[in-house]
Amino acid sequence: MVKIPYAYPTLMASRIGIIHKGVLFEELTTKDFETIRRKQMMIETKDDRKAQAILSDSGYALHSTSNNGFSLPDDQHSEHIARLLAHYEVPLTILKIEVENLEHYFLNVIKPD
Repeated sequence: MVKIPYAYPTLMASRIGIIHKGVLFEELTTKDFETIRRKQMMIETKDDRKAQAILSDSGYALHSTSNNGFSLPDDQHSEHIARLLAHYEVPLTILKIEVENLEHYFLNVIKPD
């Protein structure tokens, strides 16, 4: 049996409809979904305060996360960030890109009570 990951609905459809309680909230192509869904870079280091200062001074907009790390609002420049932190001797423990899946996008669109 082949298992298709839920995080990749674009492999199965060319159009996506967001329907909640019988109301069509939004309809878009999978290409549009790939473009508009949120992407963020999650970063954790051996010295998060130093890393945040270095990246802030370099012009990056950072956001704290609940697990003692921080994030950037997009998935760009990961190689530059890794090199920059290595240059200042701040070892990375996590550098990963998180991409919003269809379920999270649906919940953001319908804004449940």
